[in-house]
Amino acid sequence: MEFEHARLETIAASRPLRYFEQVESTNSLALEWIREGAPAGALALTDEQLAGRGRLGRRWFAPAGTALLCTYIYAPPPEYILRSTMLGALAVVEVCNALGAANIGIKYPNDVQANGLKLCGILAEAVTHAKKTMVALGIGFNIRVDFSKTPFEHSAASLEQVLGQRVDRVEVLDMLLQRLDHWQERIASNALFEAWKAHLNMLGKQVEINTGGSIVSGIASDVLPSGALLLAHADGTTRQVLAGDLVVYR
Repeated sequence: MEFEHARLETIAASRPLRYFEQVESTNSLALEWIREGAPAGALALTDEQLAGRGRLGRRWFAPAGTALLCTYIYAPPPEYILRSTMLGALAVVEVCNALGAANIGIKYPNDVQANGLKLCGILAEAVTHAKKTMVALGIGFNIRVDFSKTPFEHSAASLEQVLGQRVDRVEVLDMLLQRLDHWQERIASNALFEAWKAHLNMLGKQVEINTGGSIVSGIASDVLPSGALLLAHADGTTRQVLAGDLVVYR
């Protein structure tokens, strides 16, 4: 079911909005919009995404009416750009919790999970235009997908599956934007970092991380305000890893 244009007018009343029934990637549209002069707080939204971008160059699509697919544009201080996925993940977690979802956690660095199953993916991309750096914060949030009896049954979930009831995508979008607005104004705060850290689900566990060029493993002992993960090795040494694909073993 497509978004009702009349319903989206309530969103457009509070921020610049570009809505498309079908696109390849909202991040691509948002980056182009930034180069045209998009203001902070602007939103690119679609009902169906054919070639969304994920981490490490992955591509994925979402059928019409099944997900919340958007890119939020904002302008953090350059030194806090790396907190962008922190911002997006925390906002999604808070929306899920407000709706009554249980066992919601953040899998470092950019996935929100429900009972260990992927509920939402986040991709932040930065671009500089007119001497100002802005971020396109892409969010792909599974809303109305039944993954049972599919190849993703044991790896993905949707919000309606978790809640056991229907939700209104426009209401979820409105809630999400409120949390994104709230936290982007506090991107430099320790409160953002502490709230994000409290929802991480892999601290204290043995993990393996594919950084795109190498694989490192150890105990996920802590995270730093920059967003870096601190790995503790058996020989007593530690290593900082800023991002990568993470597998949790125990």
